[in-house]
Amino acid sequence: MSKYDLTIRQREAVRDGVRDAMRKRLEERKPSPAQYESSTGGAGLVISQTLSWAKALMPIVVLFAALASSVRTVQTASEIYTAAGSHPVGVLIAAVGFTLGAEAALFILALAQEGERRRRIAEGRPRHVGSLAGLLRALAVRIGIKRPVDYQNMPDSSGAGIVIAVAFLFAVAANFYMGMQPILQELAASSPGMSLQAFLSTLTTAPAGLQVQFIVDVAAVLFPPVMALTGGHLVARWGGELAAEAENTAALYRQDMQHWREAWANPLDTREGAELLRLELQRKQDAKRARYQQQQPEPAAAVNPTPVRLEAHHNGNGNGHHNGA
Repeated sequence: MSKYDLTIRQREAVRDGVRDAMRKRLEERKPSPAQYESSTGGAGLVISQTLSWAKALMPIVVLFAALASSVRTVQTASEIYTAAGSHPVGVLIAAVGFTLGAEAALFILALAQEGERRRRIAEGRPRHVGSLAGLLRALAVRIGIKRPVDYQNMPDSSGAGIVIAVAFLFAVAANFYMGMQPILQELAASSPGMSLQAFLSTLTTAPAGLQVQFIVDVAAVLFPPVMALTGGHLVARWGGELAAEAENTAALYRQDMQHWREAWANPLDTREGAELLRLELQRKQDAKRARYQQQQPEPAAAVNPTPVRLEAHHNGNGNGHHNGA
């Protein structure tokens, strides 16, 4: 170990300092739920919020359409049960029951049907489409030529489609019955006992006002049931999309929070913390080396002795002798 190396205590002090510094940085970068909200600004934010509110208000629009349709459904059911001689209380119960059963069934069953569709998509199950090959195979199974498929391979047959079709047919028929009364009464005044075929034939030569009124009535007949049925599917689909988006955002937030907690517990194990620790250790070691070099005294300059020069005295005969010899 070199005298310039940091001691264990010094290294631990550096680690503690870097750990505190990293945790301060992590506190500034701690995930917040507000960060995961839509970051769209300006006109984009207005459009996004408008679309979200439009999806959220769709059930209310469907409710208004169902209320408009329920008026005619109540009237139709009331006339049917009144003509049958039912008690007024029974007529009221039947009218309310038919209205709730038909109008609400379209919306609620559409929600359930869309929910089933999304579940099958999430499970990755293949679609089952009616085809001639499927019909022939069903006949072969009934005859005994082929074995039936397993239950897990059978198409979902909850019966919701049949109930929806019956409810839709009743809603359309009830709306048609009450909506066409004004035109029927006007045309029946000139032709009593008019059949349906004669009614349709008469419309082709009827005045333009009656023809336009018929078109408007047909649209009014179809709009509430179609709105309830389509609205149920849209509400379920949009609700699933909003729920999936919220779940994805929440999952991303939980994942980032988990990473943040792991980094907070061991900040020096992160890439940033390890790099910061390396730089700080290097800086401390360089500073220690510089202090040691400053504390060492400079070596004294070497003193060279002055050489002594011996001079020789010569006599007259050429022989010389040294003084003091």
